[in-house]
Amino acid sequence: QLLAFTVLILIWRYNDFLFASINPSLARSRGVKVQLNNYIFIVLLALVVNFSISAVGVLLINALLIVPAATASNLATNMKSLFRTTLFISVLTGLFGLYVSQSVLLPIGPGEPKQFGVSGTIICLGVMFFALSMMVPYFRRRFG
Repeated sequence: QLLAFTVLILIWRYNDFLFASINPSLARSRGVKVQLNNYIFIVLLALVVNFSISAVGVLLINALLIVPAATASNLATNMKSLFRTTLFISVLTGLFGLYVSQSVLLPIGPGEPKQFGVSGTIICLGVMFFALSMMVPYFRRRFG
């Protein structure tokens, strides 16, 4: 339900969010309610973080907010692709991390094989994607 609500708000206010984040003073002069957009974004962020803490953990939620955006900034060429790439990377690392944590078993020590923790797996995959994305600007300069 929160996902649907967040997606609807982002679709509804996408241009205003983007405009206000790039140049708030120009957005204000064009009639965009920058302060309202900031409040809406803060409330959405607070709701997502609050509901995610139980699934991910308090300390790792910051990595889930920062790492996909940092990865996307290495890959994107404009703000629109940055937004979409961040969203894609977030969903990809979340689903792939969930899959890996549930399907990979480690035969460590006696007894039953152990599973990876979900939140740690998601963050580790996100950091690995970030490390790989750091090579993209180098290849663009070198070969592009």
